[in-house]
Amino acid sequence: MILSNTVASAAVQGVTVNAAADDNPVLGFSAVGNGRNWVTTPGLANAAINPLGTLTNGAAVNFDWSAYGYFTLTLPSGGTNAATFATTATAALAAASQVNSFQLGQLIKLRITGGGGGTITFPGTITWVAQGVAATTAPTWTGSLVTDVYLICTAVGSAPTFDATYIQT
Repeated sequence: MILSNTVASAAVQGVTVNAAADDNPVLGFSAVGNGRNWVTTPGLANAAINPLGTLTNGAAVNFDWSAYGYFTLTLPSGGTNAATFATTATAALAAASQVNSFQLGQLIKLRITGGGGGTITFPGTITWVAQGVAATTAPTWTGSLVTDVYLICTAVGSAPTFDATYIQT
């Protein structure tokens, strides 16, 4: 599988040809199978990082899976922030016009620092598991807890689903 780039071969009888080469893959991306062919997406193991900083109370927070594999953020004290998974180009549009940014099998990580009771409302199609125990809701944040959330896309299309695991320290 070749992600990008070609190189010229050594000359044979004065002729060179361009051959596929993976000596310069796109940084911060890995390959994910979408059922038909391979596509490049940000991966957790070589993640491009998006430091979102401290969120504003009540503001939507968009996690663009097509651009980043690792997000860091701090919740504000109190208030609720709604999470979306749209592409950066469509995140500002109405929900019906947004384009999903994830691919089947793609994994991202969120490192969330607690902010005294602030919360994030995630899409309802996430199955949560907390430190090996099935959960029904996303984690809650109090004080200065650090929560690592791992999300994997398990279905795409009109009804995308996700599995999520989190660890709080």
